[in-house]
Amino acid sequence: MGTSRQTLILLIGLSVLAGGGWMSPTAVAGPALEFQTLPAGSVVSVLGQRVFDAGGDEIGLLVDVLVDVDGQPKAGVIDVGGFMGIGTRRVAIAWKLLRFSNKGGDVRIIEDLTHDETAAAPEYRGADGAMIVGGRMSARP
Repeated sequence: MGTSRQTLILLIGLSVLAGGGWMSPTAVAGPALEFQTLPAGSVVSVLGQRVFDAGGDEIGLLVDVLVDVDGQPKAGVIDVGGFMGIGTRRVAIAWKLLRFSNKGGDVRIIEDLTHDETAAAPEYRGADGAMIVGGRMSARP
């Protein structure tokens, strides 16, 4: 029997003999933790949420958020195109181009680009050297 398995069996046996069943979280040594309850409806998970353009057309799904070394969001990775998840491609859109709208409890992610502009963006192939869409180029006179 491996050492880790023997240790696990010993810990379970001691816990049962002590009459406590499994150890409670308060029995673990270390600093006390603070807890905060978030009010119902005050937060929403954004991964997997649908992304729309300003006209209300669906662009795709937000599947990842890229953050810098300080933890600040830099880009949202969006699955664009395809049908039922087949044929999609991922593009990285600058975080500044994404807005969050809450109308009557319906939270939407709105992108400041159109579906066609997003679909034409280079494919996201990973965080190393990722090319992200930062906005539209200004028209030159």
